Amino acid sequence: MDSKSSQYPSPCSYLTRLSTVQASEVTNIDVIKKLVLGEFGLGILRPSNINLPYLSQLAKSYELDFINLKSLNYVVLMSINHPLAHNDIISVDDLANYTEIVHVDYERNMISIKDFTNSPWKSKNIIKVCDRGSLLDLVSSVKGAFMWTTGTHEQALKDYKLVEIPCNFDSEYMSMDRIIYKRSKIFSSFEEEFIDILINQQGKN
Repeated sequence: MDSKSSQYPSPCSYLTRLSTVQASEVTNIDVIKKLVLGEFGLGILRPSNINLPYLSQLAKSYELDFINLKSLNYVVLMSINHPLAHNDIISVDDLANYTEIVHVDYERNMISIKDFTNSPWKSKNIIKVCDRGSLLDLVSSVKGAFMWTTGTHEQALKDYKLVEIPCNFDSEYMSMDRIIYKRSKIFSSFEEEFIDILINQQGKN
């Protein structure tokens, strides 16, 4: 974090100081739905670039617009006791015999099925989870489990005894974070300040 961004509070700490803000963690599809219905004033999408074209087309069809945040590389999250936990870098093929934890978001998995066609196995073990709160529990407790993520809070890594390891897949696999809102929206001073904090914390493409 540079000196400029360190002048800003974290987005979460900023929200907790306000009694009129309701924050909710939902799927990318639900963010779009709730914005269209007027239940959300602002949303944040975090799709992989595999899913981005579909979500962008869907959002634009409902007259939603975007502010692009900085793209982030995916890493592999796993227990410190995982057999691959001491690797400096992991390949997709290294994960062939291990169980992937996937959050069900009505989207394709982070790695496209085409990336497995030349791999030495015919199927993958996958546990699909609807509740994000269960993800870290399963990654830490299921033997050989892993999941794709763009970053986990340091305290959560310590609490659940997890590590993040880079993967050597192509750089095309990134999260394409976007602030999303109605095209006709007039931002309040609070919303403008919150967006400014997000941009200064994460950066902008």
